[in-house]
Amino acid sequence: ASYSRPDHLSDYASFARAAAERYAPRGVGSWEIWNEPNSTKFWPPRPDANEYGALFRVAATAIRRVDPKATLLIGGLAPRYDGPDAGSSPTDYLEQLYGNGAAQLADGIAVHPYSFPALPMDASPKNIVGGFQDLPALHDVTDRHRDGRKKIWITEFGAPTGTGPNAVSDEDQSKTLLQARQQVQRWDWAGPL
Repeated sequence: ASYSRPDHLSDYASFARAAAERYAPRGVGSWEIWNEPNSTKFWPPRPDANEYGALFRVAATAIRRVDPKATLLIGGLAPRYDGPDAGSSPTDYLEQLYGNGAAQLADGIAVHPYSFPALPMDASPKNIVGGFQDLPALHDVTDRHRDGRKKIWITEFGAPTGTGPNAVSDEDQSKTLLQARQQVQRWDWAGPL
């Protein structure tokens, strides 16, 4: 699949407004704006926090005009994997979003802290930055910006089973989810998992 950001922010704002008009009356009140904008896959050719910040602003404005009480989340930040197409680490990217003012407009920070094949609180493989055990560092960024009450929502998480190179056993998949759930209950700054 090929992904790209919108050519015109006004088109995205119109889409966000239409989505809110349709779904807010049906009880949808939380919106994650974009997916993994810190990755090259979802923000090609390379992540740009200023471009994403502009997109977040227009979407937030459009949604809040329809539903002023909406909960708006920064698009789920992906872990950074070493390689030629490495994106930005979640902490670096969030720091940039505070620098351009987008993070301050958000009600929460969404994150996708995959850690497989390791368990969530085990040491992450050296080629991954931003896995589950790195979530406190993301909270530290919000804290440094006097925004530590803002919740960090884990909007994608888990571990694959099957025959892929990073697949885990059914038992380890279960352990991954249970360990993450137990840890999130200990973090008062963690939002939903």
